[in-house]
Amino acid sequence: MFHETIEQSKALDIYQKQHGAVKGPLHGLPISLKDSFKVRGHDATIGLLHFTNKPIEEESILVETLRSLGAVLHCKTNVPKQ
Repeated sequence: MFHETIEQSKALDIYQKQHGAVKGPLHGLPISLKDSFKVRGHDATIGLLHFTNKPIEEESILVETLRSLGAVLHCKTNVPKQ
């Protein structure tokens, strides 16, 4: 997600420059998400091999909300089965 993170950050910089204000209370704050949350274009494996290589098309409400508040999503985390 790092390339997308950089693009999101650049877009927020442009927004702030154009509007003279931040996009929301989380403007530019880097956020990591648990893998169970759906992020468009990425897998949501919840730690199961069965769900790999199946990018999500529709985002979770939490992801949409974070983006609308100006958060920058930079990675998904997971606890692999041992």
